[in-house]
Amino acid sequence: RAAFKAFAEEMHLRLLPLHPGLIMDAAVFDLTGKDLDSTTINLRVNAMWDLYNYAKIHLGVAGLKNPCRDVEVLVFSKVLRGNYKKRSKAREPVTILICAVMMRWGWDVRRPLGKWGRLRWTFLNLGMLRAGATNALIIMYSITRAQNGDLIITYEEGSDIHVLPSDDGHLYIEVNVDSDKNVNSLNRRKAYIPDFVEALDVHPVEMLQDYLLAAQPPSGGRLFAKPHRSKTGVFSKPGNASYDIKRAYTRSCQLAGEPVDDKVLSLLGTHSGRKSLAQWLWNDGVCRRIIADAGGWFLKRDAVDLYFRTARETILNAVRNVGAAFRRSIMG
Repeated sequence: RAAFKAFAEEMHLRLLPLHPGLIMDAAVFDLTGKDLDSTTINLRVNAMWDLYNYAKIHLGVAGLKNPCRDVEVLVFSKVLRGNYKKRSKAREPVTILICAVMMRWGWDVRRPLGKWGRLRWTFLNLGMLRAGATNALIIMYSITRAQNGDLIITYEEGSDIHVLPSDDGHLYIEVNVDSDKNVNSLNRRKAYIPDFVEALDVHPVEMLQDYLLAAQPPSGGRLFAKPHRSKTGVFSKPGNASYDIKRAYTRSCQLAGEPVDDKVLSLLGTHSGRKSLAQWLWNDGVCRRIIADAGGWFLKRDAVDLYFRTARETILNAVRNVGAAFRRSIMG
């Protein structure tokens, strides 16, 4: 919504009530003047759509007309998505072996800052989340002490993060994604991260619990607010995820006694995690629909596809057992 406000101020126009013409003018300005991707522009339109829906439903403004539902705006958005998509700059996938070494050596997990960095990479990789969506996640929780002295974490209503039991008895992390591409008030997304991934030798649920107990980020704030290197209870903005990932790869190579591959280093970025898991799942023979649903990618679908979604357990099992092709290759 801030993008529309900035455009209106720059053009000396009145922002509210929002007019369909202003929406399309702002989109053209972003496309030609700022060279933004059409998906990003549509995400901004969706934000205004949500604002009007909120005012209508929660503020009781029943007669409020949503300009984003205007026929011209809908057609304009469709043309924008179909004909003005920028060429992808998505990062290349890394191998399971590289990721496993990063998980083990990339961060100093003796400190809250290291636990934070590795956990954020886990959400980007195994949750197949984009950096913006990851950094926006809100955590609401409380910590209590049981009679035996153990600390218990309870995830509260309204939190984007919950640890829940699956049908087979395993725990998993459920992530409510409210701010991301292809996400709006009518199309929410949930991401699922299993309790254990053998190929990477990681336990994401334990990693999450361990970080919350060690750093104790403020309940109601962002899960990935960056903890201070030395001051307890001091947090700042998440910072540059790409820089943290590249540094983790370099550190993991040094501690593992392996040379740093400059090509791999240049390709690593915030999209490397989600793209890598998608590639590993594809190598395992997982179908495109499951991969797309797990990663929140939009696929052109037939009418029948609107009636079903990939089951949570299917996604969890695919991610938990990822790396079958890799294990076959090293076994000959």
